[in-house]
Amino acid sequence: MSAQSASGVLRPVRAVLWRNRSLRVQLLLAFALIDLITVLVAGSLAILRARTQIRVEVAASMRLAELLVGDAANTAKRMPPGRPRR
Repeated sequence: MSAQSASGVLRPVRAVLWRNRSLRVQLLLAFALIDLITVLVAGSLAILRARTQIRVEVAASMRLAELLVGDAANTAKRMPPGRPRR
């Protein structure tokens, strides 16, 4: 498909979607397109930030779990054998 034939195919589409519309409708379509792009970008950024925050939370939870398990192991080592645990 050559560039001329692609342009020839898009010309009627552009005429129907844009050029045959009133200025009011063209402005409305432009604002709707800008809003759509904004929503897509903001949604993508929210997802990326949520992923990062989840990674940070999981890392903090794992660190806390490691500390608690290490503390429990140290406490178990210090207790004499045969002493009942409470």
